[in-house]
Amino acid sequence: MDVSIACEGAFAGNDENQDLSGLFNVSNWTQYAKVDGDSGTSNGLTVNGGGTSGTWSLTGIDFNSFDIMAILKGGPTFSAYLLDSAGPNWNTDGILKGNYKPGPGLSHFTIYTSAKTPQPVPEPLTILGTGLALGLGGLFKSKQKQKLEG
Repeated sequence: MDVSIACEGAFAGNDENQDLSGLFNVSNWTQYAKVDGDSGTSNGLTVNGGGTSGTWSLTGIDFNSFDIMAILKGGPTFSAYLLDSAGPNWNTDGILKGNYKPGPGLSHFTIYTSAKTPQPVPEPLTILGTGLALGLGGLFKSKQKQKLEG
């Protein structure tokens, strides 16, 4: 996957009947779109391919609001890819055939999402209080230094 920022796998079996929680330290993955085979469209996911490689795109989802994972399944294994954008290329080099060699034909391409937890933003009064404390601390230290020198 061209745009993956992390990869986990290959895992034996099928992603649909396994607990995916914990992949990429995310516990609540939800299936968003799935294309069976190496070509098709589902819920904004478009996959075009030729068995073991091709192109893909994903529309209608905000990468800033969701963690997004693609799973490629082929042969007896699948691999998971954490994404920060969509497309353009995929291949099955990260999954294994029954003889444990890479590159089986693509069984399905699935997108999973998980809403990102918003990061807390400091309140303005907290920032003001911190600035005031630092300023008073510096002033106090300066006064102490003047008394010791005088």
